[in-house]
Amino acid sequence: MSLASSSRSRARPRRAARGFTLTELMAVVVITGVLAAVGTTMFRQHILESRTIETTSMIRSIAAAQERFRAENLMYLDVSGGNLSSYYPSAEVGATKRDWTNADHADFNRWRLLAPTVPGPVQFGYSCIAGGPGVVDADPGLQVDLTGVWPDRFQMPWYVIQAVGDVDEDGHSTYFVGASFTSQIFSGGGVEVSDDD
Repeated sequence: MSLASSSRSRARPRRAARGFTLTELMAVVVITGVLAAVGTTMFRQHILESRTIETTSMIRSIAAAQERFRAENLMYLDVSGGNLSSYYPSAEVGATKRDWTNADHADFNRWRLLAPTVPGPVQFGYSCIAGGPGVVDADPGLQVDLTGVWPDRFQMPWYVIQAVGDVDEDGHSTYFVGASFTSQIFSGGGVEVSDDD
């Protein structure tokens, strides 16, 4: 009798410690896979968006430097020699950050004179053209559609800042534009990125 009762007590713990079925394990693997895929996608999106924050900060910094320059000189400084495709510190853009100081660049002395506040290495290339009052070229090399924003005639001195970058290195550059005649920053197809109003 004691043998029978001891074998019953042994049988019960075996049933209680059975483990998971194959279906339960497969469900856990599928759920984990879906969560990993969603998490990876969201994380990558967040990283790419955080990299474009540089452009907003830098465009505002360049704009502030232009306003300081104008306060002292009554005009804005054309740091890119009238060419919005002359990107500083480098026209080669990608995931690699570059030091802002590039003494080998043709526009180095003008950027040094403008002296925007730069917190560290940058991933995007920047250009900035400027001019006085009057009629201006409706398309000075902008890579962003500013239809409805670009004025026909400037009544005051003006500047336009353009940034280019390829943060995911897929061969498709992203462009951002800021200007003295609007507080907005535009990207790619003229989509508003920010507005201070």
